[in-house]
Amino acid sequence: MTIRSWDSTRQKTKFSIGASIGVPFNQLKSYLDLTPESQGAYDAKAPGVPSDTTVLSEQNELAAWIRMARNTNPQVRIVIKADADASYPAVKTVIRTLEGWKIYKFNLLTSLKSVPVGSAAYKLQQAGKSK
Repeated sequence: MTIRSWDSTRQKTKFSIGASIGVPFNQLKSYLDLTPESQGAYDAKAPGVPSDTTVLSEQNELAAWIRMARNTNPQVRIVIKADADASYPAVKTVIRTLEGWKIYKFNLLTSLKSVPVGSAAYKLQQAGKSK
């Protein structure tokens, strides 16, 4: 799978300085044309990057992103960002895609809204509040 050449320097710049992008290839150019506010609204309902457990599948755009990132920088650090709304099967598909490229080291980033009651972190938090 290839990414079509871009005719817009502005789009290239927005892509290179952007934080993270979770859109299919066929929507990337129009996404980059949006204002930052519109991108934020789009991100809230975005379908994400299409993935499949078959690494070489044309439908697995995530594998293409990973391959291109690794070819550009073999030392790139892979991070799976998942929040409370992420389903386990979706995260598992991402992990299987990484495994297909023989990537077994990655970070998992989650958003913890509150510290679970009874956990070690909760006890530390409570000990800090009592002082």
